[in-house]
Amino acid sequence: MRMCESRPLFSIVVPVYNAGEYFQECMASLFGQTFDDYEIILVDDGSTDTSSSACMEYLREHSPKVRCVSQRNSGQIAARMAGYHMCHGEYVLSVDSDDCLHENTLERLRDVILEYRPDVVEFGMSKSKEFQPRFNRPSLEMDWLLSGESIAAIYEQLATDNWLNSMCSKAIKRDSLPMNIDFSSFSHINKLEDLIQVLPVFERIESYYCMSDNLYFYRPNPNSITHTFYCEEIDQMSMAHNQLLEFSKRGEKRFMGLRLRSRVYSRNLGISVWHMRRACENLLKEEALAEINRVAHMEFFSDSLASRDALRSLRFDCILLAKLAANGCYRMFWHVACVENALSGLVWRARSITELRTKELFIA
Repeated sequence: MRMCESRPLFSIVVPVYNAGEYFQECMASLFGQTFDDYEIILVDDGSTDTSSSACMEYLREHSPKVRCVSQRNSGQIAARMAGYHMCHGEYVLSVDSDDCLHENTLERLRDVILEYRPDVVEFGMSKSKEFQPRFNRPSLEMDWLLSGESIAAIYEQLATDNWLNSMCSKAIKRDSLPMNIDFSSFSHINKLEDLIQVLPVFERIESYYCMSDNLYFYRPNPNSITHTFYCEEIDQMSMAHNQLLEFSKRGEKRFMGLRLRSRVYSRNLGISVWHMRRACENLLKEEALAEINRVAHMEFFSDSLASRDALRSLRFDCILLAKLAANGCYRMFWHVACVENALSGLVWRARSITELRTKELFIA
């Protein structure tokens, strides 16, 4: 099968914001690809370090293979969208400026595309430069094409966990990208922004292929939300999960028999309790109590708590903490959260009928 000769097979969009020392390593991994039918779109998102001049240097040395656009700092989603609008390729990849691709990435993707022509090709991510082991393991079957009704498995996966969230683990047909959606209301978000952007993609596709290959080196950011705490994170996550909830409602209409919303509500409860626990760990006691109170009154938490299926799916200690917060027992929540490790250890050891019955009564 011949690819279209008027445009490259791949466009690689690289949003660049104060990329620092890793930018050169990222670009070297792109120029080192064993398959050469691609273009690179650099989007300088208002960098204040040497990244802007580095982008211009790559443009001078590698034009027309490299193209570049500069804009005022607008965030990751806006930077990617600016790059997508410049793409000529049939398939688009997103690569963060401090990450790398395996040298065989485009070649392996080409092989899959020639055989299956999927709307999306998913590949593995690793936190190791040796591309092992895989970062997050999917429950989806590997090296298999999903199409038609089997696409429902994608909706189930998205409603259940974060494995499919990343825009960087995918080669997406340009026609499947959400080119006409206004994401400006999410410009300030730096948590779950990929989820917001990937949901419209999956609503557009008819076929999906999940590769077993680990082709993307993801460099963990020590300043990310995983390592730091701030109260506004739960508000950003609430915005993202509201989008996921609407996506799940439409999925239940598209695929009759799916029960997606209870899975989303379960995630919301788990996230809420996780945030409250982290508040107890990172804030002074009275500040933590105020944050628990705030989260307990968010619709994100209260609407999810109303789903009995979602509540049942949680671990016993999470159910206990969720109930304490819902009933205004914030000081008790703080006390229990401070002995969380001991409590969790007891719970995981107590696999008895008595414990299951206690959990059942507690929900009721």
